[in-house]
Amino acid sequence: LLCYVVMAFNIAQVGKYIGWLLAAGFISQFLQAFAVYPLLYFTLTRRNPFPYIKNITPALATAFATASSAATFPWTLQCATEKNGIPHT
Repeated sequence: LLCYVVMAFNIAQVGKYIGWLLAAGFISQFLQAFAVYPLLYFTLTRRNPFPYIKNITPALATAFATASSAATFPWTLQCATEKNGIPHT
């Protein structure tokens, strides 16, 4: 199916569509991470969300670099308990 699509359309046009798709994905993820989540955090806790985001940056970087939730869990736990003061239960 993919070969048919690539052969039926101009490769430059297919590249343009893929570029728009990637741009839409990045923009939507950026808006969710830096607009929706901070707004929800502020609404529910009445605290500034940006120090929280700064404190979980190591866990986010590990998650992005490894693409493994198992590898990220220790960093996430450390960031939550030590940096953000969430009790370890």
